[in-house]
Amino acid sequence: MYILKAYPVDIIQSYVKLLASKNTKTPWEVQDIILDGMHQSYSYGTASKSRAKLKLSPLLPIYTKTGTGVFAENGNIDIRRTNGFFVGVYNLEYLVFVGAKDATGSGQASYIGLTVLTNFIRVKEKEEEDKL
Repeated sequence: MYILKAYPVDIIQSYVKLLASKNTKTPWEVQDIILDGMHQSYSYGTASKSRAKLKLSPLLPIYTKTGTGVFAENGNIDIRRTNGFFVGVYNLEYLVFVGAKDATGSGQASYIGLTVLTNFIRVKEKEEEDKL
């Protein structure tokens, strides 16, 4: 069995590069396809269950990626257990990463991540209102 090791910082850096790809070699068409898929994940895919629980509109500019990885403890891999993760991006500017150790899929991480993004959106909206 081959295992690809990726640490949270690796995942975060990958998404930061994707979002900043305007000035890199990533063609815009590729970025658009990836971001469309991430928005579909938020609106109708894996993260949509958490979105519905939080009563969030599927039209918000939120992009998500969810996933799972094998669980390891003390260097021993247990393929019957998983770690879940969630990457959420709001308005193509703000990113949140949540990892859930020994989780059953990515649902728990999605719910926590979307809760963080929702609270952040509310704070940003309040700041904008206060400026008026």
